[in-house]
Parts: sequence; structure tokens; C-alpha cells
Amino acid sequence: MKLSLVEIDPETFNLLVIDLIKVKRTGKRFKKWLLELESEEDRFGLRSSNMPIVDAALDDRLPLPYKDLTPLAREAMEGMIRPDYSEISAPFYTAIRGAHLAPPEIVHKNGKMYAWTYFEEKEDEEQQSAGEQAHVERAKRR
Repeated sequence: MKLSLVEIDPETFNLLVIDLIKVKRTGKRFKKWLLELESEEDRFGLRSSNMPIVDAALDDRLPLPYKDLTPLAREAMEGMIRPDYSEISAPFYTAIRGAHLAPPEIVHKNGKMYAWTYFEEKEDEEQQSAGEQAHVERAKRR
């Protein structure tokens, strides 16, 4: 992991620089989960709603940070969609938005806001792949 000082969007408080390695890692995992959905499990269109966004992120075509709504967020919050959808999709949408998992410590510099954050490096991706596979397997069993 590499610690970096990154500018924060004054409107959303999300990072303006996105961890592209994390986007790829979480996007690959989410795409695998979407592709493994049986058609009877996808009555809300999870695949058709999310796959264009995931593919665009994996192909470096998605404008980042992503500012649109998460597909089917209302349905997920209301418990209409299988619970593992949120568990699998949240890391990806958090990554493409540059959102924080915890409130950052704000650094003011030259009239702008910044936060220290860790960015994944290639070596981190390789170490996490085994853990990610276990996570996907747990989500499938639910």
C-alpha cells in the first residue's frame, strides 16, 4: 500500500484521485459474481443494470470519480434484492466514487481540502486475490 495525500471534492467529500488497482480488483470480483447469477436469481436485472458500469470501469472508459447513483440502491436498501448483492457491489461502487470507509482527517492546503489515503499497489492485488476468492465463495453460500 502506498500512502498519498489526495485532493477531496468540496461537494461530495470523495477523493478526486481514484485507486485504479482497487477499481480493477473489486470490478473483476463483482463481474464474476454477476456472470455467475442464474437467470431466476436476477429478476431485478442486477446483471443488466451493473454490467455496463463494471465493464466500462474495467476497460478504463468510465469517467472517474463516478457520480451517478448505484443501480437498484433503493431495492437493495428495502431488502428486495438478495443481501449478498450489497456485500459484493459496495466495494466496487465505493472504489469508483473515491468514497471513504471512515471519515478522513482533512488537511487544508492552498485553499483546497486533502486527505491522506492508502492506494493499492500491484503486489497488494496479488496478495488479496486469495482472500477475495474466499469472500466470493462465502457470498455465494448465502
